[in-house]
Amino acid sequence: MRLSAHARRFAKRTLRRVGFVLHRWPIVRFDGMADVLELLRMAGFKPDLVVDVGANRGEWAVMAHEHFAGVTFHLIEPQPGCLPSLRSFADTAQHVHVHSIAVTSPGISQVPMAGGGDRHEGTGNFVVSGDAPGAVLYPATTLDTLLEGTAASSILLKLDVDGHEVAVLEGSRSILRRTEIVIAEFWRYRIFNEDMTLFADLVQWLRDAEFELYDVASLNGRRRDRRLRSGDAVFARRGSPLLRDVNWQ
Repeated sequence: MRLSAHARRFAKRTLRRVGFVLHRWPIVRFDGMADVLELLRMAGFKPDLVVDVGANRGEWAVMAHEHFAGVTFHLIEPQPGCLPSLRSFADTAQHVHVHSIAVTSPGISQVPMAGGGDRHEGTGNFVVSGDAPGAVLYPATTLDTLLEGTAASSILLKLDVDGHEVAVLEGSRSILRRTEIVIAEFWRYRIFNEDMTLFADLVQWLRDAEFELYDVASLNGRRRDRRLRSGDAVFARRGSPLLRDVNWQ
């Protein structure tokens, strides 16, 4: 018998309470992410705002909402195929807001994206160069403009934008001043030589913005030889209580 997603989450939470962590092997991305969110919560981190850039169909947001119940969430996703799932989640959870737009660097009002099928209604679109075959322009703004006036003092910012991370961060400088944790997808090499942010670029940019690498949520190898391809890294703002604990045990 195949358990529903709700039943699987309930079983995992029940086992966690008695000291066990259950996931598939090899570990998949969101199994590792659930663990790191729980560890952040146990370390005393509780944001008053969660910003999910590249929310896709909301899998990460649903998981994070379980760890940070009652917190305001902003889900940002331009793909039409993802919006029904996001809006369904927003209808059943409190304080969840959906924004159907892309975010990027200042001065840009549209970003080209490709993927998602012939009608671009799927959930696999990603940012490409403007002359890429099949590219479609999506309305865009900066994160600072989109969330201007939002009251928050401790923000969790999650980025899943397929190599467009630095462009998003360039348009988020005001938000970053109130951000304590950044969870960002990263890439170890340029997939098919696409122009994209690599891990070293991400670490350096965030270090210049007063963030330090805190943890790694997941590591993803490509299927044929397990070479490290991508992952999810956790960054904490300098001065965060999370960085003060430097004990070995």
